[in-house]
Amino acid sequence: MKNVSNIGNSQRVMRAARLLVLSASVIGFIGATASPAAASWRQTIQLGTPGFVNLLDTKGAEGGMCGDPNANEPQYCTKDYRGDYSNWNQIFINRFAVYTTPKFAVNQTIVVTNYLFKWDSSQARWIQLQQSTPLYSPPLAPGWNRIFGSPAFDVLAAPAHCPSSTLCTPAFGPIARGNSYTVLVQISWLESSTGRVLAQASYTPVNANPPTNPPTNNQNDIGCAPWAWNQNPNRCMAYSYYGVGYVYFP
Repeated sequence: MKNVSNIGNSQRVMRAARLLVLSASVIGFIGATASPAAASWRQTIQLGTPGFVNLLDTKGAEGGMCGDPNANEPQYCTKDYRGDYSNWNQIFINRFAVYTTPKFAVNQTIVVTNYLFKWDSSQARWIQLQQSTPLYSPPLAPGWNRIFGSPAFDVLAAPAHCPSSTLCTPAFGPIARGNSYTVLVQISWLESSTGRVLAQASYTPVNANPPTNPPTNNQNDIGCAPWAWNQNPNRCMAYSYYGVGYVYFP
C-alpha cells in the first residue's frame, strides 16, 4: 500500500487536534444539515478539495464498555486481561461513506486513520492517546465511494445484528475509566497509480446531547452505546464543550 507519511500526515493530525478546542476553525460539516437525529462532524481541510463524506448512522461515534454481548470484542475484553475486563471501556466509530474527490478524474485510493484523544486537565488540552492502523480502499473510479467504520449494535437497522467480524468491533480500547475522550478521523485521497496525495482533511465530533436521568439513547455526533449507558451506575456520559463532542467514562 502507498505510504502517505511524505506529506507530513502526523504533523497535520496534530494541527487538526489543536483545532479541537478552536470552534472558529470550522470550515464545514460533513453529511446533511445537522439535526438532533443526524450526526454531522466538523471538517478541517488540510489539502486540496476533499470528496464528500456522509455519516450513515444516527451517531458518529459511541463510547462503550467491555462485556457487551452484541459486540465482536477484542482480546482485551476477555476475563483474562489484567484480571477484570469489566473495568475497561472502548469507543466505536460508526459507519461513514467516503467519495472520491471530484477535482480529479482519476482512480483514487482513500486512506482513513482514526485517532483517540484524551483530555489532559493538567495541560488543559487534548492529547493523542491511540492511533489506528490506516485503512485503504481499493482503487475507486471517479464518483465512487467506500464505506468505513464499525458501528455499535444499537445503530443497526432492526433486527439489530452484527453479521460479520467487520461489524460491531470497537475502534479503540482498552480505555481506562475516569477520563474524557474524543476522536479524530483523518482521510486522505490518493491517486491510485502514483500515490500522489490529492486531498486531505480531518473530521471531529461537535455535538453531544447531555446525559439524562433515566439515560436515553439520543446523542448524535458522539454518544454512548446502550450496554454502557444502561449500566447501574452509568458507565458512559456524552457532552459537548466549546465545540468538541466527547464521552466521559466514570
